[in-house]
Amino acid sequence: MTETDSADQEPVTDPLSQGDYQWVQASARDLYELPDPGDELRLEEFPEELQKMWRQLRQHNVILLAGKTQVRGGDWRNLWTVNQAAAEIVEKHREVAKESDTILPCDCTTDAIRNPRDVDGIECKICEEVFDREEIDRGGRA
Repeated sequence: MTETDSADQEPVTDPLSQGDYQWVQASARDLYELPDPGDELRLEEFPEELQKMWRQLRQHNVILLAGKTQVRGGDWRNLWTVNQAAAEIVEKHREVAKESDTILPCDCTTDAIRNPRDVDGIECKICEEVFDREEIDRGGRA
């Protein structure tokens, strides 16, 4: 692998497998902080929450090895870039989430609900508030 300039490059698109596509869709809300495709960054320059998911990001082709850069002391570090294909899925999810109607009184998006065990109600994954079933808009259904 050769050294690359750490300046922004053209976004790289590497087609996602069906499994990777599904993982990115299911994880899209957790990926909102992805850097722009084309940015070349060292691991420690990625947001902390994404660093915690590093193995999954690599496994599902969300981030791609872009090159290496030499850092202070002469050590070499990998440079990573976001796969344009994954970034497009995340951006589409973000747009749909902004426009989607909600069934919860908190106005968080509809895909952000969970029905936890031993809890009487529906919990919002975003604000973590629990709503009584009678408070929930069920589209006219009782």
